[in-house]
Amino acid sequence: MKKTLTKSSQRFLSICKRMPLFLLFILTLLLNTKSASAQSPYCNSPHTSTLACNNYEWYVGEIDISQGGTSIFNKANDQCNANVSTTHYHLMSTTASFDLQAGANYTLFVGSSGSGYTGHRGVWIDLNGDNDFTDAGDFFVNIPYTGNGSVNITIPCNVVAGNTRMRVRSRYWNYGAYVKSNACSSEFYGETEDYTMSLSKASGLSSDFFVADTSYLGTPVNFVNSNQSGYIAHDWTIDGTSHTTTNVTRVFSAAGTYSAKLVSENCLGKDSTTKSFDCSSYCSSSC
Repeated sequence: MKKTLTKSSQRFLSICKRMPLFLLFILTLLLNTKSASAQSPYCNSPHTSTLACNNYEWYVGEIDISQGGTSIFNKANDQCNANVSTTHYHLMSTTASFDLQAGANYTLFVGSSGSGYTGHRGVWIDLNGDNDFTDAGDFFVNIPYTGNGSVNITIPCNVVAGNTRMRVRSRYWNYGAYVKSNACSSEFYGETEDYTMSLSKASGLSSDFFVADTSYLGTPVNFVNSNQSGYIAHDWTIDGTSHTTTNVTRVFSAAGTYSAKLVSENCLGKDSTTKSFDCSSYCSSSC
């Protein structure tokens, strides 16, 4: 079969014939360098002191990520996971240990070091999966040595879904707070732990909840959200009162028909649902 070149292919070949060989070599080298750079592994984060972790205990302690009071991921305080031969850097998991959803809010807890010694703790997440922590938003927080280790974080909507990595570092308090550029810096004291994790994005938007058709005065009425995770915000209006928690429990003091409205928001927008329910007087068998 005779192969026919398109006009664009003919034009490209014509340019290549006229291009000096050294320019072709440079072009090929640049393309290969860019490809290799995009696939480069994550940098290690060395801690060089022989006393970095084990002796002075400037290690990464307990890590807990929760949403709405429910723990999504927890690592117990396992003290030093690395040693001098690994420069106190350790990849804790090669498969995804947990999933965080774009637009969602989480509570992140990173425990302090051992007794008598305190240090700063820095947290980075590779939000676009390009094997580095240098992009805007990749650095999430420095948890100061004076804090209790608990902070609120929000995953942006413009993440790249798929497996990626979270980095947690600790260092001696006197060296100052961690900043974005310290993701790969060489430190003296401390420890670095990397976690393989995944990021996901909302595939749909739907507000819904459950409440019993009939409830009784003086007893708890539960409003259970159908979306327990993956949403930026939940705004309830129940009998004129606003709530912003995922689920709501109310007690009513007067019989009647009430309405409840839920507005749920994720990276795709907002959606609302309104339902009515009855609250009746209750009479026990001893009436």
